[in-house]
Amino acid sequence: MPGSAKFLGNMDEWMRDQEKRMTSVERRKRRLGDSGGGGGGTIAGFNAVAAESADRAVQFIKSMMLPSTRIVSDAKIRPDVVYPPDYIGPVTGTYDIPMSGEPTTTPTPLVVGTPVGFIPDAYRGLVYGSLNIAATSGMTVKTYKRSDTDYEMPTVGTVDPATGFWNLDLSTTPDWQAGQWVFALLKDGVQVGEKWPYPKSYTNIKVENRVITDTSYLVGTPGTQPAQIDGRFRFTYTLNGRKHFRLTRPNGDILAEYAPLTGCARSYLVQAGEPGYGTQFINQTYGYDQAVTLLAMIAAGERETAAQLARGMLRLQTPSGTEVGGFIFSGSQMSPEYGDPAYRTGAHCFCVYALIAYVQAWPNDTGQDFTGSITRGMAWLDRYLSGNGLYLGGKGTYTSSGGFEPATPITWAAAEHNFDAWHLWDLAYKTFHNATYQNKANAVKNAIMTQLWRDDLGRFLQGMGPGNVPDTGDPLDCHSWGAMFLMAIGESAKASQIMTDAQLAPFKFTINGLTGYAPAYAADPAYPDATPTVWSEGTFGVALAFLAIADRGRWHLTMQQMMAGQEPDGSYRYVSVRNVPYEWTNSKAVIGGAWSIMALGGHGIWSVEATPLGT
Repeated sequence: MPGSAKFLGNMDEWMRDQEKRMTSVERRKRRLGDSGGGGGGTIAGFNAVAAESADRAVQFIKSMMLPSTRIVSDAKIRPDVVYPPDYIGPVTGTYDIPMSGEPTTTPTPLVVGTPVGFIPDAYRGLVYGSLNIAATSGMTVKTYKRSDTDYEMPTVGTVDPATGFWNLDLSTTPDWQAGQWVFALLKDGVQVGEKWPYPKSYTNIKVENRVITDTSYLVGTPGTQPAQIDGRFRFTYTLNGRKHFRLTRPNGDILAEYAPLTGCARSYLVQAGEPGYGTQFINQTYGYDQAVTLLAMIAAGERETAAQLARGMLRLQTPSGTEVGGFIFSGSQMSPEYGDPAYRTGAHCFCVYALIAYVQAWPNDTGQDFTGSITRGMAWLDRYLSGNGLYLGGKGTYTSSGGFEPATPITWAAAEHNFDAWHLWDLAYKTFHNATYQNKANAVKNAIMTQLWRDDLGRFLQGMGPGNVPDTGDPLDCHSWGAMFLMAIGESAKASQIMTDAQLAPFKFTINGLTGYAPAYAADPAYPDATPTVWSEGTFGVALAFLAIADRGRWHLTMQQMMAGQEPDGSYRYVSVRNVPYEWTNSKAVIGGAWSIMALGGHGIWSVEATPLGT
């Protein structure tokens, strides 16, 4: 498949490909209509700033596709080949350790005096040696022949506990195995140190042999070896799983890491002192975030990154069983396939929608069965259609004690999930020209407008609760996402109605100089603990909705205000002020940058094709 070596291989090679960023800045300037020059107060000036902002957001998202491991040196490590996950034979590779002054040692306790140097395969004489550690009773020297692995031979020598001297008579060893002679010191049957011969090695650096399945595991006991000064490693076997190698110190510092990229982006960059730091939360990939970052990369014209994200998306899809075709809610970045079988129809719809958008953008990418994945995903969604024509929430819930109940159905229907479902069926029809998809889109549109639109409130309900009880909650998404849905179905008057300043006023806050919108407001009985905050994802969604209803003035103001919150690395905080009850974290998040890219360009999602300033 195109780019497979970069996708599966060493992250250092992948990073070098990101040096193309200047051309991507120019593309975005042209897309935003920049004619060059000008200060921030001019249209051209704003577009230049916007293009640079979008590019920095792109670069942050790309950085979040790398593992979260904290590397503390400039050392590098890599296998000789990209071993497939099902490979279980010997693994070899190289590393570079540029640090000077590293102490060295000889890690094997065996010293061979006679014969001197390398002992050839055909040698069948006596071997004399000693120890470079204190001898004790119960020590023996075992013989092996090394080829693809170390084969145990019958000859054994006894160590003199008083002197440490030992000898082997290889003349009695049968000649049934070719290979290099290798000796090991055993104490009461347990190996001590490394086998002989073992080159001089760094005293405080080890090579770790790992595989990634549901997490990263050391292969064997101890699964490590001293790092030889010749810069090469060799382990006699590996296990099923993606191969993972590290250079480490005894204090736990990681000097270098090779980890095959999965194509999944970590959702949050969690820093010391922030909630979830030091837990698996820092490695979590959420399906919705993965989908939106894919849509953003499509909108930005970042084809190679989009291809990696699309392939990564497939790792979140359930391959078999009762939920076949369903995209799980989240999984760990390096092992997304092992995430909890929790499903939410909204996040699932985003995943399928993003894959369709990718196929639509680059139909010639045949590296994966995207069409089959899309078909299975749409079939899964059909299972969650309720009798009232709305899609229910999904399956699998977490308990207050932290447990997970995979079989528990979610019996409410959210407005935003059903907006997502309509956009999915609409795009599927436009892409594949199957009238069945158009019929499904019409059916869910009618259910939304009949059951969730309220003329007396002038807005959408949050959804329908269990037992088809109306949920009158008023979250921000029901305005921004609702407006984009309404525009797409030709209800422009209603779209403008739910985006008036009066409707949005309860959500709008200025906090520490940053102005934007919160997910909900405390005066809404459905959100009594809502904290005044600025939500980057939601604010950019509002901005895009302004473009959808052709209100470029409010779009421009919202973008100027929100772009002030962009961090130097191109990221945006998920929210500016953390909220514990609703788990709104103030960590840096990929989702804000992804929505900013689409809001700046005026396209990329839900049929919005608006014209920003200067175009």
